[in-house]
Amino acid sequence: MGGPTFNWTGFGFHEGKGATKWTGYWDLPWAYRAFKFDWDVAHVPAGPAGRTTTLGSNWYGVSAISKHPAEAMDFVKYLESEGLAMYASLGGALPARLSLLLSDSFLQPGKRPLHRRVFVEAIPTAKWPPLTPHWNSLVNEILDPELAKAFRGEVSLDQAIRVIMDKAQAILK
Repeated sequence: MGGPTFNWTGFGFHEGKGATKWTGYWDLPWAYRAFKFDWDVAHVPAGPAGRTTTLGSNWYGVSAISKHPAEAMDFVKYLESEGLAMYASLGGALPARLSLLLSDSFLQPGKRPLHRRVFVEAIPTAKWPPLTPHWNSLVNEILDPELAKAFRGEVSLDQAIRVIMDKAQAILK
C-alpha cells in the first residue's frame, strides 16, 4: 500500500533484503524507476479465511458549476476510453472497463511485471478499504512502519498488530 507517497522504506525490498511488500497497482510507475533488479507481482497469500486485498478506484465527473461542461465531459469520455488505456498501461489505475482490463494494452504480455494479471484475478475477492479521511495516515504512519518492524524481526507480528490496532483506534475515535 502507500498510495502516492510510495512508503517502501524499512521493508528492505529495494535493498535486496526483503522478499515482498504489500502494495497496489498505483505503485507501478514508481517501481519502474526505483528498482534496478528483476522484480514481479504476486497474489497476496491466502490465509485460513481465504485471500483478499483492498480495492481502490479513480472516479471522474464534471462539476455542476463548470464553465466548460461539454469540454469537460469530452475529457471524461476520453479518460474512460483510449486515455484510460494509456494511463492504465503506465500503472496508476486499473481500467474500469472490462474490455480494457483484459486487453494487451493493459496486460502488456512480456513486459514487467510479467504477472500483471494478478491485479485482474484479485478483483472478485477484493474489499474496499475503510471509508475514512484518515486512510493514508493509517497506512503510511501506522501500518507500514509497524509491519516493517515485524518484517525486520525487531518485534513479533503479534506485537506489531497490537500496536497497529491501538494507534488506529486512537485515530478513528
